[in-house]
Amino acid sequence: MYMKLTTLYRQIMNRIAREIEPEIYRMFQLHLEDMPYQKMERIFNNNGFYYNDLSIRFKNQLYTCRLVEGDHQMHLRVYNDGWVTGHYELASFHGSDHLRGVDYRPLLEEEISLVRGFFSPMVIVSDYFDVDDNEGDRE
Repeated sequence: MYMKLTTLYRQIMNRIAREIEPEIYRMFQLHLEDMPYQKMERIFNNNGFYYNDLSIRFKNQLYTCRLVEGDHQMHLRVYNDGWVTGHYELASFHGSDHLRGVDYRPLLEEEISLVRGFFSPMVIVSDYFDVDDNEGDRE
């Protein structure tokens, strides 16, 4: 029953997803032609990130996963243009506090470096800071 409800939820979210995630959460861009979906998912899984079946879906989102650490989670999304975004937040099992955005923030540089390190430099097209030339200032 849970899987049926989850599938229905995802189908509804896929149809109504019209927003674009704010750029502040962009980390780096993957060359998806060299990164089949199954390989990308395996890389995330091998590093403790697993599919996040109840996240809000943004426009052009291809994949979502999370790493739960105690009461918090690192939540990542991959878009069909290769951009990888991420944020840190209270884990979704905290219900209303999670939905209210308690402890919600962009990932820190060391967290971004950790995720970037999962991938070969050959599949990374660009980093967020290369695109907007903001000298590493994410705020």
